[in-house]
Amino acid sequence: MRPWEEFEVSSWPQVLEENRGRRVKAWVQSPTGTHWLRKEPKESRPYELAIEALALRLAEEVGLVAANGSVCTWQEQGSEKRGLVVELFLDRDREQLILGSTCLRREDAAYDPEAKWAHTLARVRSVLDAAGGSRLLVAFAQLLAFDAWIGNADRHQENWGTIEPTGAGDSRLAPMYDPAACLGAELLDGDRHLNETTCPAERLLRYAGRCPSGFGDGSSPISLEQAVREAASWPEWQDNVRAWVAAFAQRDGYFRSVPPNGPLVMASSAPQAIRPSAARPSASLAREADLAPSIDRLWVIWGEPDDGTRRVIGELWRDATGFAFGYGHDLAKAKAKGFRLLAEFPQERELSSPYRSSYLFATFAQRIPSPKRGDFPRVMQSWGVTDPDNPLEVLARSGGIQMTDRIELAEHRPKADDLRAPLLVRIAGMKKHAGAVHIQVGDTVTLMREPDNAHDEKATMIVAPGGEKAGYVPRQYSETIATLLDEGVQLEATAIRQLGVPADVGRWVVRLARRP
Repeated sequence: MRPWEEFEVSSWPQVLEENRGRRVKAWVQSPTGTHWLRKEPKESRPYELAIEALALRLAEEVGLVAANGSVCTWQEQGSEKRGLVVELFLDRDREQLILGSTCLRREDAAYDPEAKWAHTLARVRSVLDAAGGSRLLVAFAQLLAFDAWIGNADRHQENWGTIEPTGAGDSRLAPMYDPAACLGAELLDGDRHLNETTCPAERLLRYAGRCPSGFGDGSSPISLEQAVREAASWPEWQDNVRAWVAAFAQRDGYFRSVPPNGPLVMASSAPQAIRPSAARPSASLAREADLAPSIDRLWVIWGEPDDGTRRVIGELWRDATGFAFGYGHDLAKAKAKGFRLLAEFPQERELSSPYRSSYLFATFAQRIPSPKRGDFPRVMQSWGVTDPDNPLEVLARSGGIQMTDRIELAEHRPKADDLRAPLLVRIAGMKKHAGAVHIQVGDTVTLMREPDNAHDEKATMIVAPGGEKAGYVPRQYSETIATLLDEGVQLEATAIRQLGVPADVGRWVVRLARRP
């Protein structure tokens, strides 16, 4: 087994909040330029992340394709924090992670990701069989066998997925990730289940038999033991399980070789360092909320991997019947540059005949942080969200940007909008212009029309305080802004924050509003 490692990551800059899950997470960049997901421990489970690092190593040791993770420490606000970093396992420019929830929705539009019991092995088998046949089914069956060995209680619909190329090519099962809820991760020092004297074998077996699985039978959740019984009927399981069990048996002694105060001991930092106090919107955000209408429609945008050009490929909106998504606008140009229809929306339904759902589609819901996260108030405030209960506002303010694909979202405005409600835009074309390096948070930047632009006669430049061009107003807003400026309406533009996503590092978010 690879040697145990512990990284000190204080110098690794944070580049992106990670929205999935309830744990506080962020993407950081190593000195070599690779990207790692940094996780903080739950206060109630201080050993869980060290156990996850061990489980990832065990998976690699027995032949599974697993994410690369290590425990880590870093300094934050004068105190040491402990956690885990996991390396990004795909090429963001050429691949995307399709979560299990999205895979299931792609096959069955009626599948409800909130109904945990609907995450059945029969559904998973059907999806994987259609996506890659025996190749994917063998990999998933091996994953289930490993879960049974380590007692993983949480192989839910977002803890597995497929890696799909953005262009031509075959899908593959994503490397095993997030195996934290295993090996008795919820047991603390002194628990009788950790002591052979106070926990006889029969009691330990009863404890193991109660282990959840993350799957259901269509009407209720099932245990890991029940899931294994069902998986044992798969030919892919029957043909390979003996070899898998033999590999597990060769490593079983490892658990007894971990010293009592060895790598599994990962005491959490002070609770107050983990859980920031609830944040209130600033006075300026409160004033802005008085003007801003409820956001109920978004542009859905895809970024080209070669030069970063962003194209609107559809719209997401909410009306009296629920949520809807339809393709349109620059879809044809995006497809010519390698865009593949989104997994949850495999048919090219236009805006006039969209996909519909009573709840937010999984493709977009996974981009919203859980309110149960310890840093949820801070994240909402940093994005300028005034109504966290409105998922479309959260997506508009954050952009819904993830490390595992090239989709982002932006607030929809009609071309005739008068901008009486402020608008947040992300500067376009910054890579081609040097002016952005001179912008600081709070700076006023200048909007300047460029009617002779060869690509868009409605183009509006964004000019840095020093007079250099920083980029442009995004194309989806160019007609709106150009019309207002041409009519003599006075607009002000203020730089409010920068993005840190790979390929977009330093991209500025600018607030546009009418001058009082």
